Amino acid sequence: MKDDKRIIEIINRITGKNFDINSSIKLSSAQQYALITLCKKNGKKINKNLINNTFTIKNLLDNAKHIDIKQTQNINGIKKTIKAKNNFAVGIDIQNIAEFSKLIDEKNLKKSHFIKDYFTDREITYSESRPDVLETICGIYSAKECIRKTGNKDNFKDIEIMHKDGRPFFKDYSISISHSAGICIAICIQT
Repeated sequence: MKDDKRIIEIINRITGKNFDINSSIKLSSAQQYALITLCKKNGKKINKNLINNTFTIKNLLDNAKHIDIKQTQNINGIKKTIKAKNNFAVGIDIQNIAEFSKLIDEKNLKKSHFIKDYFTDREITYSESRPDVLETICGIYSAKECIRKTGNKDNFKDIEIMHKDGRPFFKDYSISISHSAGICIAICIQT
């Protein structure tokens, strides 16, 4: 029953409407793709042929098959199979770099109380190693904000954004940070 409720929530989210189990609906091809993808992430396989035309949610629920979600992860050259979580969250944040810079005392990262309260020493050191220090630290802040928007309640210092080969990462999140024309944006997907 919990799975049925979750599928109805997914349908309501992708359609922007409020359907119930007895509703009859027709989805666009984009909505069909979203439904199949989101249901798969939640452990349910949806038959595409069933949703090509008008269908009832009850019929969809009766025919959805439970699947065991597995992912392969390469850890230190060893492939390991892990069970995927059934949660999926996206966060996005945008910052004006000039406005953000006003928060930094004395325009010196290591002397700024704001920076010390929100960033780890490694994040500060990384930012100072980059050509545009303010742009980089603002991007890290934006990444922390978007992670919190996924429901992560850790304090900002505990969300430590590290970089490997120039790419930002944090625990089980995929992160992208971009800067242009005085604006910084970050997006993350909790996987």
